[in-house]
Amino acid sequence: MKLTDAYKLVKKANITLVMMPRVSVTMKLQEAFGFFASRNFLLFLAPLMMMLVGATPSLFAMPLDGFGRAVYWVFCLIGYAILAFAMLLSMAVASRFFHIGKFFTPLTCLPIAFGATKFAQYGATLFCNIVLSYNFVYMPYFLPQYFLILGVELIVMVWVLPAFLNRARENAPAADDAQEMGASGGVISANDKKFLLRDILYIQANQHYVTIRTEDREVLVRSTFKSILTQLPEDYGFQVHRSFWVSGNGVDLGRSLNEVDCVVLSCGTKIAVARSRQSAVRDWLTDLAAAA
Repeated sequence: MKLTDAYKLVKKANITLVMMPRVSVTMKLQEAFGFFASRNFLLFLAPLMMMLVGATPSLFAMPLDGFGRAVYWVFCLIGYAILAFAMLLSMAVASRFFHIGKFFTPLTCLPIAFGATKFAQYGATLFCNIVLSYNFVYMPYFLPQYFLILGVELIVMVWVLPAFLNRARENAPAADDAQEMGASGGVISANDKKFLLRDILYIQANQHYVTIRTEDREVLVRSTFKSILTQLPEDYGFQVHRSFWVSGNGVDLGRSLNEVDCVVLSCGTKIAVARSRQSAVRDWLTDLAAAA
């Protein structure tokens, strides 16, 4: 598999960050990266920097004036962003390929906070001493800064990030409508609800209802299975059973090719394959593997 193809799979992986019981956020890697360039994050960053510079002199063992604290926290945020990107990427890889979807934020924050403070310590010292000829001498307290960073993450997860995700997901179908394929615009409709084809893992018939399973939710809509199938491109997936249609994007090819009577999805779910369709499904999986 090419590196670009692997990244396309990874960026759609779901990551669940758990801060404490009932405080968690589930998002895709591409949504997490988009957040750092969003207006929500930039508007939050300005008052955060003013708070860090103005209210944190006691975090340093040696006296440090406002300019020194500003330089320190700028380098700390740069280090945090680099390490957070690396951590999110590793979480997405673990979620996509090893089916580890939940991560305890206070634990994952520990190496990020430690690395960010060390980056700020050496980066700010080098920058001030060489570029500005400014005497930057200090000994940072790590533990208070760790809890401070953890508190900032809690604020982001409870208020800032959910607001960004809600707006981004509400606008996603309209924003992507012109970019997707075919007359349907890559969007299927069911009982006034819209779903992006690229997000669907499988569709299940359930009498007068249809269950549509995406990477981050499962929705039961009143519709016929046949009316949904007519909206789907022929090469986008396969009807493996009388009651199941499976998207090619959601198949775990490595595990599915080792099975005979089921298809294994990237989320770990196994979909039964009708005996009469096992040969056709095997050919379909083989074609998908060859294309990858």
